[in-house]
Amino acid sequence: MARSEAPAPSAGAPQAQRGLLSFPGFQSSATGDGAAVSSAAGPTSEVAGELAQPIRARPPGAEAHAPVLDIDGQSIGMHANERSRAMKGITKNKGIRGPNVKGTKTPESTKNPNDLIKEAVSHSLVNQTVEECMLVVRNDPVKGRVIFCTVCKQIITKIPKTIRTHLLCAAHGKAVSRAGRARTRDELRQSFIHDFVEDHPELKGASLPDDVHVARINVVEDWMRAGIPLCDLDDVRHTMEKGAQLTLTDSSHLRCYIPLIEKLEMDRIHKDISGQMLLLMFDGTCRLGEAINLVGRYVTADFKIHMRLLRFVTLAKHLSAVQMAALFNKFIHDLTRAGPGTEPVGFQRDSCSTNGATMDILKPLYPHTVDGLCVSHTVNNSGDHVKFKLLEEFIGPFIHLFSNSPGGRLLWRKHLGKSPKRHSNTRWYAKAEIIMEVAENWDKVAPLLNGLRGGNMAPESTNQLTLAFVKDPFRMEAEFQAACDVYLPLVTCCYNLEGDRLEILLARRMIDNVISLESGFFEAGGMPKLEAYLRAKLPLERRMWPALDLAKDIGNQTWTGLIQAQHKRTVNNQEGQYFKVKFSPPSGSTARPKVEELGEGDVRELLVVNDTDIYKELAQAAAEGPRYLRYRMEGNCAQSFNCSTMYAMLDAVQLFDPGFVNEVSEMDARKHLLAVCNLPFMIRDEEPMGTLPDDYRAELAKYRQSARSVTIKRDNVADFTEDVLHFWRARDVELPLLAAAARKVFTLSPNSAACERVFSILQAKFQDSQQSALADVIQTTLMLRYNKRETG
Repeated sequence: MARSEAPAPSAGAPQAQRGLLSFPGFQSSATGDGAAVSSAAGPTSEVAGELAQPIRARPPGAEAHAPVLDIDGQSIGMHANERSRAMKGITKNKGIRGPNVKGTKTPESTKNPNDLIKEAVSHSLVNQTVEECMLVVRNDPVKGRVIFCTVCKQIITKIPKTIRTHLLCAAHGKAVSRAGRARTRDELRQSFIHDFVEDHPELKGASLPDDVHVARINVVEDWMRAGIPLCDLDDVRHTMEKGAQLTLTDSSHLRCYIPLIEKLEMDRIHKDISGQMLLLMFDGTCRLGEAINLVGRYVTADFKIHMRLLRFVTLAKHLSAVQMAALFNKFIHDLTRAGPGTEPVGFQRDSCSTNGATMDILKPLYPHTVDGLCVSHTVNNSGDHVKFKLLEEFIGPFIHLFSNSPGGRLLWRKHLGKSPKRHSNTRWYAKAEIIMEVAENWDKVAPLLNGLRGGNMAPESTNQLTLAFVKDPFRMEAEFQAACDVYLPLVTCCYNLEGDRLEILLARRMIDNVISLESGFFEAGGMPKLEAYLRAKLPLERRMWPALDLAKDIGNQTWTGLIQAQHKRTVNNQEGQYFKVKFSPPSGSTARPKVEELGEGDVRELLVVNDTDIYKELAQAAAEGPRYLRYRMEGNCAQSFNCSTMYAMLDAVQLFDPGFVNEVSEMDARKHLLAVCNLPFMIRDEEPMGTLPDDYRAELAKYRQSARSVTIKRDNVADFTEDVLHFWRARDVELPLLAAAARKVFTLSPNSAACERVFSILQAKFQDSQQSALADVIQTTLMLRYNKRETG
């Protein structure tokens, strides 16, 4: 139906009725459409006049776009453009495909839909019952009787081949499995609710049917897992009741289900860890109060690694070591009652003094456990000991201006085309990543600083940054390149050690590689980025000649060279710098020295840059990081930071890497097995310390023979973990003693990053509006999220 014209407004009608945008401080004359807009405070601005034009009807089919303003080359209000770009791949017409390429369409069968379902499930490929396939016949108000999949929530075309294809597709199989798990979960909850209500008849809603309670618990659990405040449920309550055909109530009443959900999650945790050997990781944080979390890691009999958040406790104030030990002892006592065989094999923590004092108290109570220090934290601290003077003066104000400032980030994006990496005081190696990004884009730093000074943003920090940059540009860039050479292996090692896989088998190798850099930095090729920079940018001034060494291979010998003279010369109409270089043979040779004339490029290729003073100074600064790591691993430090026991254990457990067994001799393999047997959780009372049991010795020979048939690569931690777990899973019967020992060893971890991830989830799920959330809400939400529970 055509829309009728609106009546013409009267002279005194409000401006909004006349179809004009109204702005504070502006008045419109009483003329018709397109009237000039005048300012009450002064002359009309072009922008205001342009924005205050009449709103006219959009032609049919025309696409609406939000106004786009361009401010200093940056587009504002781009949501319409971004949406159209995101929809481009969806709305693109890809044409007709498959059997309908000619535009034909297979007609639906006229058979009874129930008969079609029976035919489909009786097919040899499907082989299901009617109840298992989850297909039903429903009456659709438009299409009549249709076949509906109750787990995929879609109508299936009444074509026999289409029905079979749907039943055989992976998505339908996953949906059926998920629905089966949901039914089992609901049955258990219904039984739990029935018993709980019988024991607490005074509860509100106790007279409601059990299935209503279960439906409400599922909704509240979904809401909590997503980290959404429960009060927001009131805003969508009507829609949820309409779509899901369930009866909810006000959020204030739904809160009574939170303790029940917490109890259900605790029961699931106890069921999961029953009979398992646990590694207990713990960490805490101090803010207004104290938050402590306890994470458990275990390996099941089928050699699958599992992680569970066991407890998250918020307390009023910081705990002492005695109080924390008492708290953990209570937790462990509760966890070990989950079932026979449930016991801790070790603790994992960082080197915080309170954590160390706590372990001093717990260790006598649990003598058959290992006390592991987080190696990732140790590698991270190694990077903090690498100090470059000019770089430190520059990077502080740089992070302040570009990593944490919205205006600075926008300026960086304008010059580089991408956003800078963010800095975090808690995320490991955030500073190192920013330093490496700056070094990678060093040629953009000068234009960036010019734009910063022109924008009049944070004048004091800008001046500090500029003064540091111009102080010694050559030295500054050299320090950034040196930082890349030392930070890249440290960051790579740190990140590779932070996962929840079998990093325990690779940790010793990774740490030794980093420690070897202490001497490797001083060798040729030890710092490739710094060497390349010095070779390209080192000044070839006369005063530098005595300190510059050149090396050239002549007759299978390395001759050393010194620059003696410099002059300009024109070759092919191009003027360039040429140097006279005297090359001397190695000592003991009877050859006479040679003098050659070389261009600047040839001279730079022959430079021995690792003998220059600046290279040695920067290499010495870079070596402080690996040196600190070596001191920690060897125990040349305070007792609370001593990682020597952990370092020895990381060496011993390499035995369970089949590739490692292939690389070492039989004698070395026995030494590693003996060290494993002497670990606290492996000690057998009937065996004397320091001797290798005969049954383990016999299995070791079989293990070495079996390991020769497999090839396991260590390039990727995830692939390495899967290959090793598959190896031991397949040899559980062949090597029962070593397989049982492998399960215990695989429970261990070289890091406590799992606890850090709990705090990351806490920060992501609980915003400023949830600062008053109660302890049970926080703990239950984090458990549901971290433990990856299926809800609903």
